[in-house]
Amino acid sequence: MFALSLDHTAQADQELSAAKQLWVIDAALEAGLEGEAYGLERGLLAQGSLHPERLGEVVRRVDQREGAATALELGGAVAELQLHPALLEALASVAEGAGDASQAARWHGLGEQAAAAKASLKAAVQAAAAKKSKPSPGSLGPR
Repeated sequence: MFALSLDHTAQADQELSAAKQLWVIDAALEAGLEGEAYGLERGLLAQGSLHPERLGEVVRRVDQREGAATALELGGAVAELQLHPALLEALASVAEGAGDASQAARWHGLGEQAAAAKASLKAAVQAAAAKKSKPSPGSLGPR
């Protein structure tokens, strides 16, 4: 009966969405269960399911607990999918701490490129919105 209960609990844990797991992580941290929280965070990071705002801090925790190589491997895999500024800064920081100047420069460079692309996109969206709201000659204005 106990084994069945554990199996059911494990299955329920696997079915928790990433968002619900964040609540569990926060509750575990609040209760002083850092190890359990870390395990969940690390799992979400490895799956690429961790909330973007938490990427940087979790990569830093992986560095502290498991070392720079693991943190750079896990964080680098996520960075292939999303270039969140906190993630890129954490990867650069971990690389610097490990004495890998070339990898630190790579992450800093990607961060600068991502910021420039974001600024360019924002400017293009603003220009398009301004153009759309401006009436063209001979028109009666926005409809």
